[in-house]
Amino acid sequence: MPATLAAPRVSLRSLGATFVRVVTLPRNGAILVGALFATAAATVAATPLTDPDVWWVAAAGRQMFATGQVPRQNMFSFVEPSHPWIMHEWALGPAYAWALDHVGPCVFVAIALLVLAADLTLVIAATLGRSRRVASGLFMAFLAVGGFGMRFLSARPTHVALLFPMAMTLIAFAPRFGPASLAAAVAIELVWANVHGSFPLGVVLLVVAAVDRPRDRGVCLAAAGASALATLVNPYGLALHRFVWNYFRGGDGIYREIHENIVEFGNLWRAWGGTIGPGDVAALAVGVAIAVGAVLQRKHRLRAAFSLALLALSVHQVRHLELAGLISCFLLVPYVDDLAERARLPEPAEPGWRRRALWLILAPAFVSGPALFAYEYARRAPAQWVASGSDLLPALDRVPDGASLYVPFQWAGLSIAYGFPRGVRVFFDPRNDCYSAEAFRMFNAFDTYDGPEPTRGRLDASGTNAAIVESKNPLVPFFDHDPGWALAAATGAFRAYARRP
Repeated sequence: MPATLAAPRVSLRSLGATFVRVVTLPRNGAILVGALFATAAATVAATPLTDPDVWWVAAAGRQMFATGQVPRQNMFSFVEPSHPWIMHEWALGPAYAWALDHVGPCVFVAIALLVLAADLTLVIAATLGRSRRVASGLFMAFLAVGGFGMRFLSARPTHVALLFPMAMTLIAFAPRFGPASLAAAVAIELVWANVHGSFPLGVVLLVVAAVDRPRDRGVCLAAAGASALATLVNPYGLALHRFVWNYFRGGDGIYREIHENIVEFGNLWRAWGGTIGPGDVAALAVGVAIAVGAVLQRKHRLRAAFSLALLALSVHQVRHLELAGLISCFLLVPYVDDLAERARLPEPAEPGWRRRALWLILAPAFVSGPALFAYEYARRAPAQWVASGSDLLPALDRVPDGASLYVPFQWAGLSIAYGFPRGVRVFFDPRNDCYSAEAFRMFNAFDTYDGPEPTRGRLDASGTNAAIVESKNPLVPFFDHDPGWALAAATGAFRAYARRP
């Protein structure tokens, strides 16, 4: 009888080993990272604007042009127009205002593409550009963008500000830190302090770098001290530092309300299903696993401990997740290099391969994003660059000049940008910190509709005389049936109401 052919036995372990070998081939890894970068750029170019913050930043910039001063009062709300306001993103205001008024809403997509290009360049420079092994550099680049890069996709000030900690980490933990590094660190901190309230992290990074590098410790500490002084060069002086501390602590007043009610200020469990999903948890788990492994080795202990502290903070407040993850990816590259060396992962033999790979990884993103943006620019109307803009903006046009407008949180920033030039003020908006705790609670009460009488009482007490809500909003039945209100316009998914005389 003919001998039967035995079926080859393939174990999961051998399949896993084969997969690792294929993925860790330098060429395949570079293709994978390049594809991820290009996907991020295409996503930015094709996605309509959903962020509410860019709009009120631009509106504040208009006021800066008109008055020659930074904002110090709320001004955009009819509820508390004189409430004190510290605009810690003030330096972006004039640029955003000019861009919106001269180019239109599509400019925020263009800004996001420019910032994304800088983000990706910093990531690849700090990972593949700094790693001893190609596989470890590519892995950390993929983890940084794929796991912690969601904030790269918007022109929101919080997202733009990620440029500064990444640049500071790249400089502070470079192989050498000399006078030029000191000057660059101080310049970064100066701009950072006028763009976003996360600037104290820059001084902390320099102090950690000083402890980590005995040879350049003196220069690092001098940079930390000079950078701390540079943060005082801002329009608000020490009041900006008190503002940042109150935001971080969240102890009382409006800051406590923000910590208790805004999801991204909550912990990982509270934010699950909202701003946090399985991909975020998986990236966090990988980052923690790498940091735990690194902290067990003396030469990597300081960087790993600092990374673990940042990652733990991000579990407590998920708004720090991307920031903690990106810095950890930069700091833990030397440890992942050691792992790659022990695993004997393949290295390219060609001289200059790594330098060519850096540009080949970035090129698809630098081409695909602008190309898709140009295509969308040719076919979209201005309102189509804004999510729901084709419905919301016509509804806003039906709101009378000088109206006191109730509009849900998500659309308040857009309503400020397009309504305030006509004297329209909103009830509440995503700036949050320029309101009292009482105004915050009154506004939030609309989201949990508790009947016509309380709703009517809040609208009457505040002086609200116009409203825009989506048709699925729980307030729609109230406005439709209350004799004091009349439907002014129904445009797509939005309904505009006006108080009857």
